[in-house]
Amino acid sequence: METYQDRFSMNSDWNLSDSESSDFGATSYSMFSVLPTSFKTYQVLTHNKTHLIPVEIFSEVFLYTVQADPRSRTELMLVCRRWHDIMLSTPGIHSQLRIYRWTKKKDVERFGRTWLLDVTIDTGNRSRGTRFNLDHFYACFMAAAEAASSWRSLLLVSLPSPAECKNLQIMQPLQSLECFTLAASCCFGNFLEPLMTAIITTATSRLTVMEVFHPDASLYLVKLDHLHIFASLTTLRLICKRMQNVNILPHLRKLEIFEAHHLSLPIYPSGVDFPLIQTLRVLYLKAVSVQWMTGQIFLALQEGSIIFPHHADTIRSVYMPSCSILRYDSNNLGALEHFHLPHLSRLEVKCNQWRAWRGNLQLVALHPILAAQSFTCLHLEIKCSERLLVYMLGLVPALEELWMGLSSPHALSSAFFLAFAAGRPYTSDMIGPSKQSIAPLCKGLKILHLHYKRWLRGVERMALIPAFGDIVASHQPLKQSGFSLCLSFDEGEQVWEVHGPVEKFDISLGPYEVSIGFPGPHGIVPLSTASEDNYVDFRLFRELEYVSNDEKLVLPIDYFFPLHSLREVRMAGLALEIRPNTQFSSNLPFFNTLKVLHVWSIPSSFLAGQTFHKLEGYKEEMNEIEPHPSQGMPTEMPVCTRLIVQLSRLATLKLPQICELGVCIDVQEPTYIWEKHIAVNANLSGLKLLHLWSFYRNRERPIFGIIKILRSLPALETLVIGGKCLFIPYVKFFEAFFPSKVLRISRPNQPNRIGQPSGLPCPRLGSLQIEGISLTVHPELLPVLKDIVTLHAIIGSPLNSLTFYDEHLKRKWELIGRDRRFTMGEIVPAQAFRLCI
Repeated sequence: METYQDRFSMNSDWNLSDSESSDFGATSYSMFSVLPTSFKTYQVLTHNKTHLIPVEIFSEVFLYTVQADPRSRTELMLVCRRWHDIMLSTPGIHSQLRIYRWTKKKDVERFGRTWLLDVTIDTGNRSRGTRFNLDHFYACFMAAAEAASSWRSLLLVSLPSPAECKNLQIMQPLQSLECFTLAASCCFGNFLEPLMTAIITTATSRLTVMEVFHPDASLYLVKLDHLHIFASLTTLRLICKRMQNVNILPHLRKLEIFEAHHLSLPIYPSGVDFPLIQTLRVLYLKAVSVQWMTGQIFLALQEGSIIFPHHADTIRSVYMPSCSILRYDSNNLGALEHFHLPHLSRLEVKCNQWRAWRGNLQLVALHPILAAQSFTCLHLEIKCSERLLVYMLGLVPALEELWMGLSSPHALSSAFFLAFAAGRPYTSDMIGPSKQSIAPLCKGLKILHLHYKRWLRGVERMALIPAFGDIVASHQPLKQSGFSLCLSFDEGEQVWEVHGPVEKFDISLGPYEVSIGFPGPHGIVPLSTASEDNYVDFRLFRELEYVSNDEKLVLPIDYFFPLHSLREVRMAGLALEIRPNTQFSSNLPFFNTLKVLHVWSIPSSFLAGQTFHKLEGYKEEMNEIEPHPSQGMPTEMPVCTRLIVQLSRLATLKLPQICELGVCIDVQEPTYIWEKHIAVNANLSGLKLLHLWSFYRNRERPIFGIIKILRSLPALETLVIGGKCLFIPYVKFFEAFFPSKVLRISRPNQPNRIGQPSGLPCPRLGSLQIEGISLTVHPELLPVLKDIVTLHAIIGSPLNSLTFYDEHLKRKWELIGRDRRFTMGEIVPAQAFRLCI
């Protein structure tokens, strides 16, 4: 069934009164601007004498145009009233008619009576939040039913309650119906029999697609007197129940796609010639007898699925010469020995035996089909022993994709999975009593997907993920293979891709991607997954140590409490919150294992009075602290060396070991906050790097406050400062860096200056980087900067780098050359400074 997306539907607010009412010959050229330019036919129809062209020619042109581009239907009708009337009277035009909770009768009546309509009825759709009006729905349905002879397809998604459907009926024969789909969610009541009677008695041989997922409707269809309706079908999907020995197969004369659930078939004698054997391309049977397949040759079958088959023990010699995909799900796999599939490329087998020795018996039954085929894709879900599984997988050396369904991590050991490692032999004692070297399994494997029903593990299974990482790493040198290893679980919908071990957890993330990491003997093993709804539940991996995500996300703080080994949390868009009645103590692993924490925000009430015993790096993008923080219980970070926060948050932290600090000035009086709170809580005497910036320009004496802060940092070696922390004229800030007791170099018409401040701020400063100030906009700074460079070179100052970065032009200037003289060199490529944790 075709579906079209167009603007001319019953949801449109289009009205003929909005368009031109004149004849086409007088229509202005602007009206044709809405027409698709791809159709050269329109250029012919724009001649000023087109009113002489017969209506029949217009109809043929319109029909051809709409068939080529369904979206042109609305555009043609909007040209003028004549075209509008011709369109409505042209038979065979295709259009969609959707009846929702909010549809009105006038929307249904806009369609031409001779059009072919694709009708969809869905009263359960609540996307607009409209209250359901039964009278409006009844009027819409009956208006549509008056044109039932023009219905090309009918899709019933949901209907009102059975009591409200009692008066619905089909007004005309369904002579144009080609496709009928009935969802299981429909509640028919008294409308079921009139609907099915109309289809059985009035539908013609044009009906080729029937999809009935409602068991009651299927029960009505498969009655002996109604089986003639299936003769013209090419697609049939049925979900059945409460029926016995439905002799439907002889009536399926043209069927290409057959899907049946719980369909009860009679026992057929051998040698019966069914018409569908010659035409069937796709077969899906669930809880249906397969006895009728014995001895048959399915010449055209390309894909077959057999789930929980009935009478499978009667199967003998089924030939499928064209079949490339076979799915088989049963507790008894013996029937697969009798399937002959010379061109099979994908085999999916599932067996629900819960004992390994029982599963071994079923896996052995696959020997003929595995040994005789050269398929490249195998999906296998069966509980069995590792030794037997290694042997069976050795029968398919051409395998490129392997999907394995496993009950738990205890199903297969890490030693088994290492057999998939490329580039080296594998030593195992699974095959015999003595250890022996065997070739790696499935050398050409490109995809290994492991699906676990449960992921609860003991200590003895902690080596699984490191083993997965080693497998990926072994394939990485073979770049042409494109190998990938994925994990999925019944507990979640995400698929996690395993990557090779890395020394540092610094993962480049794509859109909506989350990465987690696990320790291993060869480094950190990362796993990544993507989710468009931005939510990924990674708590399934309770032993994970690293997590990274850049998307905006809000999570409760107790979300992380079950993760007892957490070392690094790098989630720049994560806003943590405390749910009511959340209980926590200072003994949480969150406070005792974490080494790096990077979030958007974290509640102050959670941090107050706590101690992060191992935290080395902390970054918070935004906080909710009042501009003038009160003197409360500080948060202690005794080993933290790298920090990026706002100034108000810095005032609440105790940091005796801080070495690199990034501070966003978010208060009006930074000096006051620094002296009253920061100097008390943090020992900044050993600070080596300071990055200061602000999102707004402070015009209330900021320079004097900044200089005073810098004088309290005797060990500072690198200073990066944003222009918004200063104010014009900027020259006053740079004058603070003139060395004392050194004559300033004379400039024409300006006297020499002596007696600058008694001491330099940051006497050990080796690098001064200014961001947000362009030297092309402020050339008056150049003489001052030249003097600073010259004087620092004379006295042997450690200052050896002075740069300016223009964030708008993406340009960076280096003002100190290799010989420590003043220069104006441009650095390419230019990048802003970034302090990483």
